[in-house]
Amino acid sequence: MKTIILLPVYNEEATLEAELGRLKDLADFILIINDGSADKSGEILGRFCRDNPSCALISHSTNQGKSKALSNGFSRILEKTNEGLFSYDDIIIITDADGQLPSDVIPEAMEYFLRKKLDMLIGARDFNQYPFVKKLGNLILSTAASILSGFSFRDTQCGFRILTVEALERILPFYTARGYACEQQLSQIAVLSGLNVDNSFPVKPVYYRSNSTFRDAFYIAADSLITFFRMKSGKNSHLPVRKVLKHGLSNSALSADDK
Repeated sequence: MKTIILLPVYNEEATLEAELGRLKDLADFILIINDGSADKSGEILGRFCRDNPSCALISHSTNQGKSKALSNGFSRILEKTNEGLFSYDDIIIITDADGQLPSDVIPEAMEYFLRKKLDMLIGARDFNQYPFVKKLGNLILSTAASILSGFSFRDTQCGFRILTVEALERILPFYTARGYACEQQLSQIAVLSGLNVDNSFPVKPVYYRSNSTFRDAFYIAADSLITFFRMKSGKNSHLPVRKVLKHGLSNSALSADDK
């Protein structure tokens, strides 16, 4: 069994080198997506991958957002699985490059994941450092996902999670996230696909940071509802949230192609 760290990066030159140093000994392989960074992140990543043969780098010429970065990383993992580099019982660890989520939690989280025989572990953050509005927003989104999926989520927005390659193969056909909807959508799809999910493993952020806005929260909430209808209908259309909001949640809208 191999472990694969999937690391999206966007303008993280201040923390990137130190974070890569901490991560390189925690997995068998690191797949990095440089999502159009305009700072020195690209240079740092280039040096790191040249010095570490168990590293692969996907570079976007322009910033496409975390959801797209993860999508391309997911596709590459499945592509390499089909080629025989990885197997379906290998483990994927998704984390961030900004050092906000402590990398030293990975060994304990892996032990917990394997002991519980999980398909996906979603970290549950300690929100003591977070402002009230962020706590409230996370509570609303996690509650919405809980109601729609029938699973008691504590923190659907946590960027730290572990899943098997086999679980990824089941999730990816339904993954259509845009912007910051990736974590919420992955959480819901996993549960609605019948995977064994745990959202109780504690993760204490090193510091507070958030790039999302009220507008992002609105689209995440809308995407959460759309994901529920797509999953229940068996659809895997890539219809953008904005089109569904414009045309309504009709069966025709939900099954239309993304154009």
